Amino acid sequence: GKKIAFIGDVKNSRVANSNIKLLQRLGLEIMLCAPSSMLPTTSLKTTHNVEEAIAFADILMSLRTQTERHNAPIFASLKDYGNAYCITQQRLEAHAKNKEVIILHPGPVHRDIDIESAVLEDERSKVLEQVKNGVAMRMAVLEFLLLD
Repeated sequence: GKKIAFIGDVKNSRVANSNIKLLQRLGLEIMLCAPSSMLPTTSLKTTHNVEEAIAFADILMSLRTQTERHNAPIFASLKDYGNAYCITQQRLEAHAKNKEVIILHPGPVHRDIDIESAVLEDERSKVLEQVKNGVAMRMAVLEFLLLD
């Protein structure tokens, strides 16, 4: 089966937590990658090492660091966080076992913090399609609920 790694502020991400519930039902193997303070208590595979997550996954979903939800800074700066957790071309080339790994992010993206700009422009990045399709899905759900 396919493997997905969520990288970033998993604990505070509604997108990640909704996807985790659904993707488990669909049989995907899941890994969570973040500093300890950004990981929920879980029985899922976890790591603090972004290279390990990249090596594990067929799909990488980066998540925005939700600094507004943190009581205390986890890193001195977002740049320091990016140095540890940014999905970069260099990291993909060095560690991705699946060279066609799909890159996702629900948006908004902190460029060069969550995902390197060059990776966002790579053909493996499906971020724009993800955001566009997400809007259509939410519209369809609302229409279904309102017209029922």
